[in-house]
Amino acid sequence: MSERDRIRWDRRHAQPSLAPARPTLGWLPPAAPSGALALDLACGQGRHTLVLLELGYRVVAADVSRRALDHLRSRIGLPDRVLLVQADADAWPFAGGKFDLVVVVDFFERNILGALKACLRPGGLLLLDTFLGPASKGGCGPRNPRYRLEQGELDRTFSNWQVLRRHTFGGEPARDAILARKP
Repeated sequence: MSERDRIRWDRRHAQPSLAPARPTLGWLPPAAPSGALALDLACGQGRHTLVLLELGYRVVAADVSRRALDHLRSRIGLPDRVLLVQADADAWPFAGGKFDLVVVVDFFERNILGALKACLRPGGLLLLDTFLGPASKGGCGPRNPRYRLEQGELDRTFSNWQVLRRHTFGGEPARDAILARKP
């Protein structure tokens, strides 16, 4: 991600705000074992980090925007179960086989799919819920198709994983979501 993009995300997160969590977070089980490690990638101001904490996970909350992370820190303090990381997904900072759960909502880049898969331990869960298909005029979500799923892309990408939940949401914007277990 360019410095210009990082600045744009900081501007977007200039004011504190917290949208409701996506309904797909309801697909997640409580942390087992207690304190399992989750990554909330592109966490923004932490709407999903808060859900993960409620479920008992230790959380690495990562976002490119320092402002977003500052708002999250002011909202929750810094409990020992949360590590805030300013990180650019293009420069993947996370070791392989480290996480029990990875949550990615409203963010997608094809070039990090391999790293996303690799950072999960065997048997770990991935929840990916993001924009699908071309953006319609006046619709929300990214315009660049690089940042949107293609029809059937989740099924192809996770064909050898155990799919626990799967749903395509119609409407504007169209979305695609999967909860899958790594073999």
